[in-house]
Amino acid sequence: MIKKSLVVVVLTVAGVGARAEVFADRASFNAATHTAYTEDFESLTFSGDFVGPTSFASGLTVDSETGYLLSAPAGFSGNTSQAIGRSGPGYSTGNDYYTEFRLGGTYTAFGADFYQNFGDGTQQWQGMAIPFAFDFMYHGYSIYSMDVDVAANTGSFIGFNTASCTMPWGHESCQFDTVRVSSWGAAYEVADNLTVGTISTVPEPQTYGLLLAGLGLMASVARRRARGQGASRITGSCESVA
Repeated sequence: MIKKSLVVVVLTVAGVGARAEVFADRASFNAATHTAYTEDFESLTFSGDFVGPTSFASGLTVDSETGYLLSAPAGFSGNTSQAIGRSGPGYSTGNDYYTEFRLGGTYTAFGADFYQNFGDGTQQWQGMAIPFAFDFMYHGYSIYSMDVDVAANTGSFIGFNTASCTMPWGHESCQFDTVRVSSWGAAYEVADNLTVGTISTVPEPQTYGLLLAGLGLMASVARRRARGQGASRITGSCESVA
């Protein structure tokens, strides 16, 4: 279970060899994010299963592997306001099924309130947190994936910053336009207040060290040049007098 005292966790991204920042606190995520939009799903004015995909004015489109979605009113899966989720027959074993969020643009920040749903609004399996798998995609290609636990009953805010990651094929920052979310076992995913945007790349500590070292070297060279020029002027003056 993600503890409330945990604000930011840095995880190693599988398959990329870079680090992504994972936020367990919405306030910290919002403070670090240049928000493009937040989708609250309030336009879903009905309750229950329906056939996807469905699009919203924000530019977000939601679909699922099963082709079925869930309009979850407040309180259905612990969510405090209208939310959206995946529905459909069978179990979600081995992350075979997922909810797909097509973001309508390219971003480096993604976050939402996530909840467990076992088909009837039940929010827990023996009171345990269960892992949700997040697969970030760009132009149809999977960039990387990671698992983060979602708490029973209360759910969990989970936010991601990929600005410091690099694409598998180069040195450019990881950017994504689609996120697929799947959950363990018989659980379905429910999401609310989905926020996307960008986060500026933050230099690593060693980068700061190299920067300071470079500035120090430049200052040293400048001082030596200034001393050399001063000595030349004094020597020239003495020669003219002689």
